[in-house]
Amino acid sequence: MSRKIALITGASNGIGFEIAKLFAKNDYDVIAIARDEQKLNAACDELRKSGGNVYPLSADLSEYNEIQQIKKTVDAAGYDIDALIINAGQGLGDHLLTERRWIKSCS
Repeated sequence: MSRKIALITGASNGIGFEIAKLFAKNDYDVIAIARDEQKLNAACDELRKSGGNVYPLSADLSEYNEIQQIKKTVDAAGYDIDALIINAGQGLGDHLLTERRWIKSCS
């Protein structure tokens, strides 16, 4: 029986990294996606200690062509994704989102 596969964005640190660890510990192989390739590779080295296979894919998800490249890579490898965790995001550089900042972020 093959292992299940989880694709996790924002997997190089924080919540995404911790989620990836949980999946790896629970018999999933992990496709880890993050923008910073160096941080991603370091995170994947650590994730491999939790068990299973970890496949790093560096991509900037604010770029549509990079999202398409992830899909092509996953399809070409023949992976069937069992769990999809969309955790990547980009903040505005502050902890407080005011109404003005919300409007600016939507324009």
